[in-house]
Amino acid sequence: PPPPPTAPPPPPTPPPPPPTTRPLFDCGIGYEAWSTVWTDAKKTWCCAHARRGCPGQVQLPYDCSLGLKNWRAGWSEPKKRWCCERQHVGCPDPPSLPYDCMAGFANWAAGWSVGKKSWCCQHEGKGCPASTGGCGTTSKPYDCAAGLAHWQAGWSGSKKAWCCQHEGKGCVATPCPTSR
Repeated sequence: PPPPPTAPPPPPTPPPPPPTTRPLFDCGIGYEAWSTVWTDAKKTWCCAHARRGCPGQVQLPYDCSLGLKNWRAGWSEPKKRWCCERQHVGCPDPPSLPYDCMAGFANWAAGWSVGKKSWCCQHEGKGCPASTGGCGTTSKPYDCAAGLAHWQAGWSGSKKAWCCQHEGKGCVATPCPTSR
């Protein structure tokens, strides 16, 4: 008689999964003062792996990408100012305007309050009466050619807003993001 059937051999044991590797250093911790706080080993590792802490790299007072999701509660006031002014992040919301000068503009003479007419005429050049009184005339509230060479330092905020919106002058350009 033939020999009894035998069971097939068990499958080979799979190799163990590769060990998970954690970064040697967290290059976000202490980055705002890396040049004085980090060890040489951390500077070398972070430069090679995260392009942070490299020799010759300019030390910025703040890293505006760190904590950006919670900037309102997590950043100091100096960091908020610095990041808003230089990188245009972490800026407070602009104050709301007292009037929406586009709302009801088609019927402004009869539909707007005296206060709205005055404010919209002064700030946006809309709703100005044709006769003298109130805002005076329908002339523009600002001469956008006057002082244009030094508009950033010399113009008021309302003149910058009006000239940018109505004449495309004195507009603040949004800088392109830079990589590090």
